[in-house]
Amino acid sequence: MNPLRRLVDSPAFTGAVVAVILLNALVLGLQTSPGLEREHVGRLVAHVDRGRWR
Repeated sequence: MNPLRRLVDSPAFTGAVVAVILLNALVLGLQTSPGLEREHVGRLVAHVDRGRWR
């Protein structure tokens, strides 16, 4: 089997794609409220950018 096909079909890849979609939905939801956006979105993006999920 093609190595790229194995990667794309792996459960880890599927989980990563789902995580990105859910994170995007969370950020979009937070952006609907200016107060929440100011308070949380910047911090969330900084943590994701640095690879910290805790």
